[in-house]
Amino acid sequence: MAIEIIFYNETDEDVEVYESVIRDIVREAARFEGLDESVSCNFIFVDNNRIRAINEQYRGKNDVTDVITFEAEVDEILGVSGSLGDVFISIDRMIEQSYEYGHGEVREMSFLAVHGFLHLLGYDHLDEKQEKIMFARQEAILNAKDIRR
Repeated sequence: MAIEIIFYNETDEDVEVYESVIRDIVREAARFEGLDESVSCNFIFVDNNRIRAINEQYRGKNDVTDVITFEAEVDEILGVSGSLGDVFISIDRMIEQSYEYGHGEVREMSFLAVHGFLHLLGYDHLDEKQEKIMFARQEAILNAKDIRR
């Protein structure tokens, strides 16, 4: 299994440590999910203003959120190109939540990365049943790397 993670930083923040955290936890998630093909995904670091604009444009919600995921579109004839899609993470909101929840930036970034990555794999939390499945997966992956609240 090979997963290529491409990072884009639209902020003024130094994100090198966050990239390392994401590489580690997403590789674990891919292993945990049994991905056996070469795939790629993009992680884009943004600020609260940018994620609010994305949230409003694509979800009709004028709110700051922590993570927004866009799955790659499937070509009906050729299939998926190998890219799973894009995960946008608000650095500002991630830092705010790490203090709010009292567990630090590494745990919060790991959680958001796994959450976004699982969305790219088709998991969702639109109803209670889906939420239970997705959140149990998230916790199992985080626990496998000993990343706990």
